[in-house]
Amino acid sequence: MTEAFNFPRFDGRALCAEIGDPDLWFPDKGGSAVAAKRVCVRCEVTDQCLAWALEHREAGVWGNTSDHERRDINKKRRTGRPRQPIDHGTERGAAQHKRRGEQPCTHCAAAASAAWTARQKRDECPVCGEWMLKASVPRHVTRRHPDADEAA
Repeated sequence: MTEAFNFPRFDGRALCAEIGDPDLWFPDKGGSAVAAKRVCVRCEVTDQCLAWALEHREAGVWGNTSDHERRDINKKRRTGRPRQPIDHGTERGAAQHKRRGEQPCTHCAAAASAAWTARQKRDECPVCGEWMLKASVPRHVTRRHPDADEAA
């Protein structure tokens, strides 16, 4: 690539402007951007350069990032959505904490524990499928399903 290219000047502080080879900043497809990134690492305007490249959707190495890396940055910006507030004090709130990689707060942990305990105390009637407290199942079967097998 030998066409003329005007780098943004960044008040003359950009190290890339001192290097006369634009091919360094625009490697061929599959080419390496390592040499350009070695210069970027030492540059003091890397953040401004990256912001400029993201805004102008520039090709090549900018702000110590390749085209592919900037596409990933833009994709994350587009798909980023504000977090939903946590429903504190509920079993759902505990699940929201866990999805975020957080330890559930005291109120959410207590709600999740209570819900788990309540589920453990319930059982399904083997005949009709109705859910009830475990202690009620034998009485329910004998009263509602007197013709049911003992094995059921």
